[in-house]
Amino acid sequence: MKCRMILLFVLAMQTYGFAQTLTTQEKISQVYGSQFIAMNPDVYNSLVKLLEDRISIIESVPTSDEKYPKLSQVNLNNKNNSTLVHENVYNPNTFNPLKYNLSFFEKERTLIYRIDNSNYLVVIQPQ
Repeated sequence: MKCRMILLFVLAMQTYGFAQTLTTQEKISQVYGSQFIAMNPDVYNSLVKLLEDRISIIESVPTSDEKYPKLSQVNLNNKNNSTLVHENVYNPNTFNPLKYNLSFFEKERTLIYRIDNSNYLVVIQPQ
């Protein structure tokens, strides 16, 4: 009986996993819809480059005089998906910066945003 319970647990973990990590394609589809990739290959490629090369999440303890805008102060990019919501707790496996109307395509300056209630910053490098 004990072996069966362990086997069921192992099978369940393989099926559901401990944490589902969103892929780059899933992040884009979450915000823009599943048809977006096929209909906009050039924009899709730009978003892939943005997510993989220009956006990073770094750990940084907040300070009392910090001036970084918080993600909760930024509007959601929910034109194509009205179910998007601000995240109350940062989860590195599911965090999707595309959900927010951030200035992704700055030409000259690096932008930094504080992820609310966390020790993390979103850093966006210029194009």
